Amino acid sequence: MKCIVIHANVLWAIVNFRLELIRFLQKSGYKVVCVSDTDNFSDLSLEKLNHYSIEFYKIPIGRKSLNPLAEICYMYALFSVYKRIKPDIILSYSIKPNIFGNFVARMMSIPVISTINGLGSGFLGKSWLRLLVQSLYKIGLTSAKIVFFQNSEDKSLFINTGMVTPTQARYIPGSGVNVENFADCAKTDSTNVSFCLIARLIKDKGILEYIDAIRLLRKNYSFETDVVFYLAGALDEGNPSGISKESIEVWGKEGLVHYLGVTDVIQDFLKCIDVVVLPSYREGLSRVLLEAASAKKAIITTDTAGCRDVVDDGENGFLVKVASAESLCEGFVKILSLPSETIKKMGENGYTKVETVFSQETINALYLEAIREIVKNA
Repeated sequence: MKCIVIHANVLWAIVNFRLELIRFLQKSGYKVVCVSDTDNFSDLSLEKLNHYSIEFYKIPIGRKSLNPLAEICYMYALFSVYKRIKPDIILSYSIKPNIFGNFVARMMSIPVISTINGLGSGFLGKSWLRLLVQSLYKIGLTSAKIVFFQNSEDKSLFINTGMVTPTQARYIPGSGVNVENFADCAKTDSTNVSFCLIARLIKDKGILEYIDAIRLLRKNYSFETDVVFYLAGALDEGNPSGISKESIEVWGKEGLVHYLGVTDVIQDFLKCIDVVVLPSYREGLSRVLLEAASAKKAIITTDTAGCRDVVDDGENGFLVKVASAESLCEGFVKILSLPSETIKKMGENGYTKVETVFSQETINALYLEAIREIVKNA
């Protein structure tokens, strides 16, 4: 039985984004082993892996560290694990696995399929960090047989800057979503129109623009229906772009947003809201937006890579300008000017798009085809 390693930065990301793929690969006759660091949701994530008899190896990773010694220790730990489990192929996700994990795979002659599921803060703007990450990607991705990109802009960027070759680069429409998991997300409270931004709480997700847009709406508009704004997601205060807990408490006291906290069952949040908002500066392909559309929610998001792929402006939501509270406020106004039935129809349109373009079955088939191609040519 061929062994496939799923290698990412944290365990939650594997279970939340890749579990359906892992189960599919198991049913297709492969042994699957997961390698990552643990995280705040590890207990529940490990329960899910154990339920499906999926092996897991913990490799500590300093997600924000730039310490060369730490990266050497990380690579040595990976080498030890790979030497023990002897994988036939590695599927790598996120920056450090795609760079340093690929270094190790190359030393051990293990073929790799890398997926670029977002560029991270280092690629926003021009800086020494961006130049460093580009240089490391050029080296790390050399060993990848195939590099999947979740939007065409990222694919073109990596080709044009020489980080990958055109023969390596392929498009894959996200990480896939099982729409059946969102069948029971209808909102039962019809007394208000509710918006929610669901994301990791960092500035790059447009959190500050969201708050400023709410202020503009409250100041300049009034509506017959009550309007409620929610914020949901994990704090990441160790991130230079992280939003502080104190800021969220202040916004709550001002009556701007209700903070819902964190859950690994996003359906719990989706049942409370009419419209999902994601004013992100850039995404690989937003999983939150795919899940929102699967739950038949209208969407407001930015006209940028990884967000506009999910939304057809005016059909299943509205696109707004990046880093513009004014444009985001206009998006709120557009939604609030629509009859409830039109908002509901937008949600249904989004569901149809996800089912047609971004289904889990589509993603699974593309990965399986790539794996079989590499194994055949090994």
